[in-house]
Amino acid sequence: MSSAESIPFKDLFSKQAADYSTARPTYPDELFQFIASQVSAHKVAWDCATGNGQAALSLAKYFDEVIATDANANQIKNAHPHDRVEYRIASAESSGLAACSVNVITVATAVHWLDLDRFYKEVGRVLKDDGVIFIWSYANSRTDNNINDILMEFAHGLLRDYWPKETQVVMDKYESLHFPFEEIEAPKFECNVTWDLQETVNYLMTWSSVQKYVEATNGNPLDYIMKDLISAWGDKFHKREIIWDLHLKGGRKN
Repeated sequence: MSSAESIPFKDLFSKQAADYSTARPTYPDELFQFIASQVSAHKVAWDCATGNGQAALSLAKYFDEVIATDANANQIKNAHPHDRVEYRIASAESSGLAACSVNVITVATAVHWLDLDRFYKEVGRVLKDDGVIFIWSYANSRTDNNINDILMEFAHGLLRDYWPKETQVVMDKYESLHFPFEEIEAPKFECNVTWDLQETVNYLMTWSSVQKYVEATNGNPLDYIMKDLISAWGDKFHKREIIWDLHLKGGRKN
């Protein structure tokens, strides 16, 4: 499907919305420091497709007001409250925001789900002339080599045919993503967590491919790797560092 075609809202995350709010890695504060440094005014930020509000909460450290929108009511229901964050149920392509009202727009690990042509038109409408947009994603974590091998085979072997087609652009690090803005050179950032085995399994259960597998087969794909994963992990309470590279694009209005 080309970006010019209308893409209906895909409700892939309602069932695991509560888990999504606690089982995903957090983004580094340095990322939001950098985003804030790219604008002179820090009045309003729009966190689009906010999910559980993770990025919105970090933006609230640097902006007077954060409007956090998501088309998924369950995600908004499970979002974390904050005095400077206003959560709204709204689509990315029709935000309801006033024209030229926003200093910064962010889309954290979600832009690949959007109708890009319609969303970029909305960006052009609501973003101030000196405003900026930043989008990012991550894929393929790094940890102990044996665990990496298990998870890579899980993701690209057993689950290969269950990834929604929209996630292909995530796998290629957003390099093929259409991004019609004057690009901003940005440093490299990482997500970094220290998780035990159960926390890692909770994260795996939030994958869209895992949910599609469950729906298609009425079985849990983790059953096929748990024996090997437990063996490779060792003490299930042992905390391991897990790292993801962030694939970041930033831009200004042309």
